[in-house]
Amino acid sequence: SVRVMGLHAALEPWPVLRVECIICYSPYDLSVRLPRRLYCGHTFCQACLRRLDAVSLEQRWIPCPQCRQSTPTPRGGVTMLDLDLAAFLTLRAGREQPRAAGRAPAEPPAGERLQPARGFPVRPGRFWG
Repeated sequence: SVRVMGLHAALEPWPVLRVECIICYSPYDLSVRLPRRLYCGHTFCQACLRRLDAVSLEQRWIPCPQCRQSTPTPRGGVTMLDLDLAAFLTLRAGREQPRAAGRAPAEPPAGERLQPARGFPVRPGRFWG
């Protein structure tokens, strides 16, 4: 049997990457509001997940506000949950971009020449002479 996707899903080839927590609407950051992923795949900031962490039947659980699936809290707490890597790398790239924009490309010190890698033949006068 063939399963047909809904029109909405067919029109959006890539999921939208969120840069803010849908609970508190604060942007993710690299300290208190790290984007953490629950077992169901939904992502929320670390601060909100700490508030959701609850004890039930002698076990700590984090109920997902989107799908209600519960994720067992790791022994080290919420900080031991996986990072949403795509969101984290986007944050990190955004933070490093302003620093890199102000720098000129690295050049070898004056008088220093590029040398060929070992094992590659060199013809004098052509590329490395």
